[in-house]
Amino acid sequence: MAYLIRIEKNQSTNVYLLDRTRTLFGRAEHCHVVFQDKNVSREHATFEHLDGQIAIIDHQSSNGTFVNDIPVSKMILSSGDRIRIGESEMIYHTGSPEELLEKGALPRLDHERPVSALRPPEGPTELFALGGDAKAMPTGAIKATYLQLKTLYRLNQELPNAQNATGLYTTVAEPMLLAMDAERVIIWESAGVRLAHEAAHIAYAPELEERLRNAPIAENALRAVWKDRRALFFQTEQKPVTATQSPLSSADKHSMLGVPIEHAGKHYGVILIDNPSERANLAKIDLDFAASVARLIGLFIERVSYMKSLERNISVMAKRAGGSSDIIGQSAEIRKIHAQIAQVAVTDATVLIHGESGTGKEIVARSIHQSSARGNNEFLAVNCAGLPENLVESELFGYEKGAFTGAYARKLGHFESASMGTLFLDEVGELSLSAQAKLLRVLQEGEIMRVGGNKPIRVDVRIITATNRNLMEMVKREKFREDLYYRLNVVELQLPPLRERREDIPVLAQYFFQQLRDSLTAGRGISDDALAALSDYDWPGNIRQLRNAIEHALVMAQGQTIEREHLPTYLTQREKSKPRLIRQEDIATHFEPESLSDIEKRHIAACLRHFSGNKQKTAQALGISRSTLYEKMKAYDLDG
Repeated sequence: MAYLIRIEKNQSTNVYLLDRTRTLFGRAEHCHVVFQDKNVSREHATFEHLDGQIAIIDHQSSNGTFVNDIPVSKMILSSGDRIRIGESEMIYHTGSPEELLEKGALPRLDHERPVSALRPPEGPTELFALGGDAKAMPTGAIKATYLQLKTLYRLNQELPNAQNATGLYTTVAEPMLLAMDAERVIIWESAGVRLAHEAAHIAYAPELEERLRNAPIAENALRAVWKDRRALFFQTEQKPVTATQSPLSSADKHSMLGVPIEHAGKHYGVILIDNPSERANLAKIDLDFAASVARLIGLFIERVSYMKSLERNISVMAKRAGGSSDIIGQSAEIRKIHAQIAQVAVTDATVLIHGESGTGKEIVARSIHQSSARGNNEFLAVNCAGLPENLVESELFGYEKGAFTGAYARKLGHFESASMGTLFLDEVGELSLSAQAKLLRVLQEGEIMRVGGNKPIRVDVRIITATNRNLMEMVKREKFREDLYYRLNVVELQLPPLRERREDIPVLAQYFFQQLRDSLTAGRGISDDALAALSDYDWPGNIRQLRNAIEHALVMAQGQTIEREHLPTYLTQREKSKPRLIRQEDIATHFEPESLSDIEKRHIAACLRHFSGNKQKTAQALGISRSTLYEKMKAYDLDG
């Protein structure tokens, strides 16, 4: 941790934290640290992090940059070096706040600093506006300032380890509570201009925690800080607290201060510190500390967001360059799927994915999303078959508080949750006709209506649907709306079953083996005999069934090479299941009486597979009409 202690002629002092890779000093307004001094050039010098050290670099300034009274153009700094720029002197210091205190470098705080105009600075964090010397300060003020500096030092070390916003807020709230001798710290995440109570992270003074749970939170103060985007200090008359008051009551009259959480023009939330019982008065000088912590939070949120965005962009570029790595296979059918994904990803067209259960419909949908311009936003998958009929509307469109019994708070539906992203509706053929009508309205109008709401809400969501059912046949039977079918079927993708791309079975088997071996057992590989057995099977459950078979084999192999005997019994106790036509030589040598309906069912199934589910070609080959084919498929329970 590196500091600059700037000493002015009037003995007032500013302490800066050098947390940027490059910090520019000068007279120009765009500099990170601005000097109102005619002896300072517009861009005078920079402090730069170089290989774990900090160097000062002069920008060919008119009056020069001096370190320990020696003019320099570039120099690696050591703790204690004295730097002179124009008429200002600064001391460079590294280490902990304890060392600052021990060296007597901590001056007196200025209690008269104006509050209403205070905002977290965009340059290096100005920890405190100081004046005079430390000896003139009251003992309590020195102790409080020391504790706050120590807390800043600790947070600067710990915040980079936070994995998400919730972890970050948890790391911050309790140290702030102790450093400010406050009773309550509320860190509020912003959701647009809506301040949702469930988004608050609250820390209480331990001895007051139970009572403060019923103390009202000043929502009006939160909104004021959010709207003005500046640190504000409130000190008004306290009203009695009762257990019946709402946690978001605006009847809040007590000492508090609030600061915005922001960085680089982006607004993330609000920190509110208050003392409902007025055990200890909050002072205006506490704003400096709270603003510094808020800036640290904003900085790390921005860094985390940037890294996640970078990872997503790299993933999207890799998928666009070489196809989706989640879709495994080398067959012509899979190459065709990759090409189709690339074509539809550049549009916002609605996509309908057909395929048997286990063929990877959700993986294809996710690949379309990740390869699209929406790839950095939400992808939300919803299984329509798992939505109870009475909850479909509230799950898809959300509901307002009080819309029905048990609706204690507003809940966003799947359409709002996937805003600017992609909503994947799996098994869309299972939706009831009433739910289909509501889905059609969203697709037509681009608006939803929450249950219990009275005004439409615009949504911008791409819709991808999937089914293993024949929706056109359902339309004919009036089980699926025709107008919705054509809305969903703008682009249609047909996923081949695994039995129609057998060359991909060994590739998939090896992929699942590598994926599962570390979590189950250190298997040594799959034998050629086992791979042959896998390749000879028809896999009615498709890719999902193949993965389960590899998982079974890994458990049975107990760390050894997977052999044929380690595979599930349905693979080892039957021959390759190949549908075939009845031949004369079979009747002569291996005659087994069968009903005509069994023979017809097997023959129709074989023809459907031969023509990849194409009903027109299958009907022509069988010499029957398409309607007759559909009737027989329904009677024999055959999937298209």
